[in-house]
Amino acid sequence: MQLVVDANILFRALIGRGKILNLFFSDKINLLAPEFLLQEFETHKSEIARKGKVFIMELKQVLSLLKERKPLISSEEVSSSIKSKAKHLSPHSKDNAYFTIALAFDAAIWSEEKSFKKQSEIKIFNTSELIELFKEKFPDFI
Repeated sequence: MQLVVDANILFRALIGRGKILNLFFSDKINLLAPEFLLQEFETHKSEIARKGKVFIMELKQVLSLLKERKPLISSEEVSSSIKSKAKHLSPHSKDNAYFTIALAFDAAIWSEEKSFKKQSEIKIFNTSELIELFKEKFPDFI
């Protein structure tokens, strides 16, 4: 399954670890993310470390491991027609990159953002839905 992961899901995985982090490292999911995810991490790394009760260096190590396994996509690599379509689907301009990547790679989006579900072109999963899906398909997974 290909999923575009949003920044808040990454932050929740780093803070809470557990099931979300298990999903991140599952070989059953191919995660894609926009390049700006790293900038978002840099902006919020102190807050993530504090909430997750971990050192920033530990977060950077996990993020480095994720970067090795999960590609970061530049929206510059995507055609202008796909970007235009994504712009119409995305509820906010700051979220255009998630929709652009989802369209370009025929992927769903993993997000807790309820407004993402106001369109029907791209499948949106929240964490609970993904966990339920994995319980059904792979009973031993979680």
